[in-house]
Amino acid sequence: MNPHHVNKTKEIEDNSPTKSDYKDAKVIAKLIRDGNYSEPKLPTKEFAELRILMNLREKVSDSLTQVKAGLAIGSTASSQSTLAYLRTGVAKHRF
Repeated sequence: MNPHHVNKTKEIEDNSPTKSDYKDAKVIAKLIRDGNYSEPKLPTKEFAELRILMNLREKVSDSLTQVKAGLAIGSTASSQSTLAYLRTGVAKHRF
């Protein structure tokens, strides 16, 4: 069950900003009873692995940006060695 779908359905039905487990359970039961839901689509193995790699690439890119920003502020030996390490690690794993 998609939480966004449950929330929108609850808003449409009672238009109240209050939230409670009782209301959520009632809305979910009604959606299931009426057949107003869809099965989740799980990604295939390839797409799941691609998603993991893209997240890893984003983290490495963010780290590299932070290190470069640190180098611009003050060029320290540890920052330079970290930058060199990140460059070799990224080069090895060309995403």
